[in-house]
Amino acid sequence: MSKRSKVIHLLGAKCAKCGYCEDIGCLDFHHVYNDGGLERQKFFVSTIYQMIIDIYDLNLINFIEVVNKRYHILCVMCHRKETQRYSKLPRKEKAEIEAKAYNYMYFLGEMYKQVQEIKISTPFGITI
Repeated sequence: MSKRSKVIHLLGAKCAKCGYCEDIGCLDFHHVYNDGGLERQKFFVSTIYQMIIDIYDLNLINFIEVVNKRYHILCVMCHRKETQRYSKLPRKEKAEIEAKAYNYMYFLGEMYKQVQEIKISTPFGITI
């Protein structure tokens, strides 16, 4: 199973808006704060996927809550609608969302470091 597929399954494997779940290839990874481009500038997509997998494998409850607030699985149609909705927001609302996105980028970097430290300190892949 690919990292993308595993993450989609960890996050529910269905559209958070309409419930579509027939074809995993029609499900997208949605960034709630519309900061996917910013995230891809800082991290490789596979790095984000691996971090989410590690968070679930290590059962890091606080981080799981953050992941569930930050990322949603949407079908292609709902994802397109959500992207269009964001593009029509007034400048002030976009600025507020972008400010949250920058805060989350910093937090994401810190979270990634902590997950790596936990992985290193956990012997033989034993989950906590």
